[in-house]
Amino acid sequence: NTIEAFTLIVWERGQLLQLVWDEAQKHIFKIDSGRPQIWSSSTLYSDEAKLQRQKWFYEWLKTEPIISGNNLLHFFRSVSDSNNGFIMDRENKVRSVSYTSIACDQSRSIQMDYHDFLTNSVSSNTMLFQETINRQF
Repeated sequence: NTIEAFTLIVWERGQLLQLVWDEAQKHIFKIDSGRPQIWSSSTLYSDEAKLQRQKWFYEWLKTEPIISGNNLLHFFRSVSDSNNGFIMDRENKVRSVSYTSIACDQSRSIQMDYHDFLTNSVSSNTMLFQETINRQF
């Protein structure tokens, strides 16, 4: 019985953490919550593809003064690599079916937008933290 590789992003006590299981050992990384982040599926992308996707993303950030879910989606659609791009279609066998963006602000609210590519619909939800998020470990 093995557990597939995965990455879990956790916001806890004012810290953003990346928890990774690589099928052999676990890793915990503290992430800079003041900088936009991007993650790629461990089961869908090679390490080389993950690095390429990060490169595209951080290059795009240099040209984008204000980031929103909509302009991020536009950027994702502009990358034409159907195997390793942000919106993937590997010969209709494995493909992206949705896009989710989550934005947190200092007022303790979270805006989540879900774009369903199969139905061409969008769902949005705003949530508020019920406790202080700036506690220290």
